[in-house]
Amino acid sequence: MEAFAIYLLKASGLLAVFWLMYVCLLNKTTFYKQNRFYLLGGLLISALLPLVVYKKIVLVEAINTLGKNIDHVATYTTQGHDYTQQFLVILAMVYLMGALFFFGRFCIQLYSLYHFMKKETHTKEEGFMHVSTSKDISPFSFFKFIVYNPKKYTEEELTTILRHEKIHAWQLHTIDILFAHLYTVVFWFSPFSWLYKKAIGENLEYLTDKETTTSQSQTKNYQYLLLKQISGIPYSVINPFYYSSTSLTAFGHTFTFGKRSGQVKKRIVMLQKQKTNKTNLLRYTLIIPFLAGFMMLFSFKTETKLALNTEVAQNSNLPEYVITKDFSAEDLKQLQAKVKEDGGSLTYSNIKRTDTGEISNIQVTYETKKGGKATGTSSNKGKGIENLYFGIGEGGGVYIIVGSAYTKNQRGVIIAATDQHTMDKKPLIVLNGKIMPKDFDTKSIQPDAIESINVLKDKNASDKYDVQGKNGVIEITLKNKTQYNPYKVTGASEAGTRINFKGEKPLILVDGKTMPADFDLNSISPDTIKQVSVLKDENAIKQYGEKGKDGVILITTKKE
Repeated sequence: MEAFAIYLLKASGLLAVFWLMYVCLLNKTTFYKQNRFYLLGGLLISALLPLVVYKKIVLVEAINTLGKNIDHVATYTTQGHDYTQQFLVILAMVYLMGALFFFGRFCIQLYSLYHFMKKETHTKEEGFMHVSTSKDISPFSFFKFIVYNPKKYTEEELTTILRHEKIHAWQLHTIDILFAHLYTVVFWFSPFSWLYKKAIGENLEYLTDKETTTSQSQTKNYQYLLLKQISGIPYSVINPFYYSSTSLTAFGHTFTFGKRSGQVKKRIVMLQKQKTNKTNLLRYTLIIPFLAGFMMLFSFKTETKLALNTEVAQNSNLPEYVITKDFSAEDLKQLQAKVKEDGGSLTYSNIKRTDTGEISNIQVTYETKKGGKATGTSSNKGKGIENLYFGIGEGGGVYIIVGSAYTKNQRGVIIAATDQHTMDKKPLIVLNGKIMPKDFDTKSIQPDAIESINVLKDKNASDKYDVQGKNGVIEITLKNKTQYNPYKVTGASEAGTRINFKGEKPLILVDGKTMPADFDLNSISPDTIKQVSVLKDENAIKQYGEKGKDGVILITTKKE
């Protein structure tokens, strides 16, 4: 969806360049044939050039070896709100409704034209189908059909009119008109598409007018004839003797837009215009630098791809894989297949991309065939993510790292791991500006409660947090700073009730009795616990005074 929106904007921008070049340099010349091909070429190039992309591939190496047995499981997921997708969906709906409206209008115009010509008298002459009508309309042509009211004109006038319409038919001007209409259906939101369609119609009339008149006397009589033909044209998809900018007839109603007198004046002026010097043909070449600049900006792209090999990284036989911001959907599928081939499993979800197609958010889960599993999310709102590495650590556990490879003297930030050796390299967690203890469980934070996540590493982490930031820092800010409960209590299961608390150690009471500061909650069998209550903030202090400032856990055991 984003890619299509980018395409529409690029194509619209290119068409604007072609139109501005035409208005500033070409539309006052008498190069009508050349202008016709220039304008048609502008439609084609603006529609096709944004689809042309030349890619430069940069290979990123990854380790290709088998994994080890992992016995523990740990997961970590974070994801803030992002309204970009919702906004894009709304834009897509608006665009689709507009495209359907203009396509429906175009179909109605064609049907109205067909219905009108079907009812009139048809006569085939010299390969053309003459359609005679008694209605008071200006003559027009549609492919080989020439429609006119023979009773409105003298024989001499009718001969001139038919010569004009036959030129339209011979040179297939109807194709130009239909192509311009279809372009406005797709690019209806761009004012340049409508101006461009008008320019195409006007130039076709200039071209036909010039070829219809071969002498000065014919030109003068032809101008009088043009002035006579100021009457409504009910169909904007035809080549009228008098060109009207936009009209629509549907279900008995005619809607006409544009100034008729202004169009006639332009045609008369162009008929009288002196032939343009051929040296001005060089003006057409001025579009080339603009096209070259467009291609330099948008058509050349550097893409990073995964290069899987069997090299061993720094005396390590541990597998490691990487996902970069430039990974395409096909790259992810190839990596998924490679991980499976190596005996592991990779799943990914919540993929979001920037306007340039880079990955800005992705959640991955890496699992070995022996059960080791880690889940992590890399997110960089509005920008491409840093490289996301995952594999098996020295302690035998799986890991996910943002920043740099674990196997190459890891300096990135570990966001998920399952073995103690790797856990020792876990980053410092700072929640709402407060440093959390080493055993802080990020799973105790609900993803929807997170406002932002900021990852610091290397010198940036050390400068701000000194030695505590040596393994990197993850700064987490919650939307509502009072809603976080550092004491996580999970309810009953087959194994009973298990209690985990993080942050400052709370006051613990078991059956109303205050426990010592070094009391170990694990000394209580989960099967003996009947109820657990947690008090915090004002409620805890109100009931237990200063002792309850770090929270209170009330445990009631089952009575035998």
